[in-house]
Amino acid sequence: MDKLKQNISHNTSTDNSHAGMLRRLFALVYDTLLVIAATFIAFQPVPLVERIIQDFPLVQTLTSLYLVAVWFLFFAWFWTHGGQTVGMKAWRIKLLREDGKNITWVDAMFRFFLSNGCFLVLLLMVGLEAISVQLSLILAGVIFCLAFLWAAFDRRQRALHDLASRTRLIVLNSSKR
Repeated sequence: MDKLKQNISHNTSTDNSHAGMLRRLFALVYDTLLVIAATFIAFQPVPLVERIIQDFPLVQTLTSLYLVAVWFLFFAWFWTHGGQTVGMKAWRIKLLREDGKNITWVDAMFRFFLSNGCFLVLLLMVGLEAISVQLSLILAGVIFCLAFLWAAFDRRQRALHDLASRTRLIVLNSSKR
């Protein structure tokens, strides 16, 4: 605990409590709306580029990779620059490594792909028409629920992607941000 307190900026005070399920979900909803907006903006030049390279066989794959990169950069930039996305700031939670240090780009990449990898595979399978959209939505819901349901049984309220990436979310005091 002492290391955790030392590694958090002196401007930020914590009550060392773990972010609960509702707080996490509300921050996620907030951030999802922002990611949708960022993806919409980032997608604007795609039709222009696709027209130029439409005969290239991997246009759809490159487009998808570009949008996943935008999605990753959104989260990773916030996580590595203060440990908080906009939604996390609104709900006063901060992402740290288990040792209490700030997240690095490698940590952010690992956490992002652990928490979103299954969903990206499902999107790929839908794109390849290997599974239906309905089945992918059901599987996505099950995966999401299992990952977060784990937090209900973990004494430090960590989701599966928190455990695997060795990160944790803490609640910040409202007196200082």
